[in-house]
Amino acid sequence: MARPLIGSSAPNRWSVPRIDVTGKGPSNIVNLRVARKSAARDAARKQGDENAAKFGRSKAQKQAEADDKARAARHLDQHRHEDDAPDA
Repeated sequence: MARPLIGSSAPNRWSVPRIDVTGKGPSNIVNLRVARKSAARDAARKQGDENAAKFGRSKAQKQAEADDKARAARHLDQHRHEDDAPDA
């Protein structure tokens, strides 16, 4: 008796039968663990997008705020008197 080739489409005793219940063709076998993880990732992405819309700032806004803060610090340092230096 000849052994079937690896990767052949011949059914074996470990293959899962695919039952056509919709009449549209072979059904897809879904790994439930992968489906749950995918759903959790999608939910987390949606929540993150909502939070970014509510509380997030763009990179340009963050850079502008940092520039304003640095400018204010330089302005204060330029007007500091020698007497105002903190005791260290």
